[in-house]
Amino acid sequence: MTDSFSCVNCAAGEPMAKPPFPNAYGRDIQSKVCESCWNEWKGLEVMLVNEYKLNLLERKDRTHLRENMKDFLNLSGAREPGAKTDFRPKEYTEPGA
Repeated sequence: MTDSFSCVNCAAGEPMAKPPFPNAYGRDIQSKVCESCWNEWKGLEVMLVNEYKLNLLERKDRTHLRENMKDFLNLSGAREPGAKTDFRPKEYTEPGA
């Protein structure tokens, strides 16, 4: 796996030693994202949870966080690997606000 690994976010880096989640989704992320980019996301994730006061027991809040993760890590392949941009989190609005 290390011979042909290329992070979809930074186009470099070392693969993660283990999946970030114990399921197929975690293995998919492990196969696409390097350890460095994942660690960078983990720091941003904490900031987003605190900034938007997300309650991870709520599905809408988990969905908001997951969408930001996909954008930040370029999991959709929307940009070329290595073409980092200034990440702008999606705005969070309370339902019914």
